[in-house]
Amino acid sequence: MTARKKKHAVAGSTFHAHPSGAVVEVGTISHEGKAFSNVGSVLDLSAGHLTGYVTKNKTTGAYELTTWDGSKVLCPLKLVSTHRGGFGRSTIYSWRGTCGGKTFSGRNGGEQMLLHMRARKK
Repeated sequence: MTARKKKHAVAGSTFHAHPSGAVVEVGTISHEGKAFSNVGSVLDLSAGHLTGYVTKNKTTGAYELTTWDGSKVLCPLKLVSTHRGGFGRSTIYSWRGTCGGKTFSGRNGGEQMLLHMRARKK
């Protein structure tokens, strides 16, 4: 019986501009010779949508909304509040950030999790 050689996953992102002005990131990993792709971050200022991943800057300790692969910062984030709720009484994190002159807010499960944000009404 011979040992099977492990193939390591390789990841990368590409960015696509939509005619509406939205920018969509498509993240792709290659695992065991097969490519798997999915939507990463989305920035659509005209529709008031912002989607990315919450990360903590290793140097400053500040929270940031980044692309799927972490290569680009979409906006700085402020942790507004946390509370217990939802299914299984998990912790819900409320965030606020400014991008392109608009203030966005959203909730998620915390650091390293996907965050969908919507523009706040004035």
